[in-house]
Amino acid sequence: MWESALLVEAALFLTALLAAEVAAALLAALLLATLAAFVALVVAAEAALFLATLGLLSALAAFVALVVATEATLLGLLAAALLIVVVAAAEAALVTALLLVTLLLAALLFLAATEAATLLLLVAAAEVLVVLSKVFRHVLLLG
Repeated sequence: MWESALLVEAALFLTALLAAEVAAALLAALLLATLAAFVALVVAAEAALFLATLGLLSALAAFVALVVATEATLLGLLAAALLIVVVAAAEAALVTALLLVTLLLAALLFLAATEAATLLLLVAAAEVLVVLSKVFRHVLLLG
């Protein structure tokens, strides 16, 4: 029973670890996408400055592109923050799994201590039986 519980805990721990690694990889990809969006924002800002010299309508279109790039950057940062929360949740799951494994190990240590105490009681009982058998043998020899 304890072995199957340990196997389940180990499976939960490995699943949480895999989820944390996947979340970290997704966070890295999202940060790269955010950096690309920031580069697009810088390019759009340069284009806006260039087009402002050509005319008001062109500048307005570039401003719209700048706003879109800014929104994309903000959405990327929001998604990155969400992934950070997911990574924190995965780490919390790992800590929970480790605490459960520690609890199971403590229970196993308690069982081992109980078995050791039982063995000591059996040894003491055997010693009492040896002493009693010597007493009875002595009584039989006297009687």
